[in-house]
Amino acid sequence: PAPVPPRSPPPLMPLVDEGRRLVEQRLVPGGPWFVKDPRISLLLPWWRRILLDRFVAIVVVRPPLEVAWSLSVRNDFPMSLGLALHGAYHRHLAAGLEGLPVVAVDYVALVDHPPAVVRPLLEAIDRLGVRASFDADAALASVDPLLRRATHPPSTVDDVASVAVERLERSWA
Repeated sequence: PAPVPPRSPPPLMPLVDEGRRLVEQRLVPGGPWFVKDPRISLLLPWWRRILLDRFVAIVVVRPPLEVAWSLSVRNDFPMSLGLALHGAYHRHLAAGLEGLPVVAVDYVALVDHPPAVVRPLLEAIDRLGVRASFDADAALASVDPLLRRATHPPSTVDDVASVAVERLERSWA
């Protein structure tokens, strides 16, 4: 992605219209649904048009070094590329979320202490108007600590860029 999001993304109305058709055809009317994909941050300007800003964003925030290390282990990316991607995606995310209701979730806390995160998350989305009968126990049971496997960078990894990325993340989160 571009390191900085454009001020005015192109409208791409044929894709917005197609997106609206897909949402209407494939999703339960009136029921909650979600999309889990970090790359959605790049597509937020079009999702906002597709959904007319009628959604709550749940943003899972993960330490930049963990993201970079995960990309290094999984895709053989250099750590510097992983940190650059993390920063770019977060800049796009921050720009795309402006003015929307957002719930931020700490990934490390979610995996390490699920009850301390899941129940407040469900309460927060309820306060924001998402009406559904979510099963907190099922949500808690679905959190697998092994999801953080191989994502802890070695203690020798200390990159100056990660400090800048963390500062950027904190500034908008």
